[in-house]
Amino acid sequence: MDGNYGNYDNNNLYNNNQGNQNGGQPPVVCKLSMIFGIVGTVLGITFCCSSMGFPFGVAAIVCGVIGKNKDPENGQAKLGFILGIVAVALSLILSIVAAVINASSGILSQYLQNMSY
Repeated sequence: MDGNYGNYDNNNLYNNNQGNQNGGQPPVVCKLSMIFGIVGTVLGITFCCSSMGFPFGVAAIVCGVIGKNKDPENGQAKLGFILGIVAVALSLILSIVAAVINASSGILSQYLQNMSY
């Protein structure tokens, strides 16, 4: 025997640089980024839960950046990053709108009570 057991090429067995290191599957943070981005965007759109979209959006942005550093060609990390930004923006906008409506409804109801006397 010549020391080569089977048809394995030892150089390519451990140094396979095709794709990422998970055998062609994206890192878990890329999938998490996409999931957090989708959940954050859906929660950011709903008026009752708009503030809950903010932490999911931030988590999607963080996971998207980490995923892009691990696998720059991954589309899930890009999508999660973009949806995270959308979720944060929607959450902030709808929270501000809710605060303005809440503040104005108090002023409006007080004005209407004073007008009824």
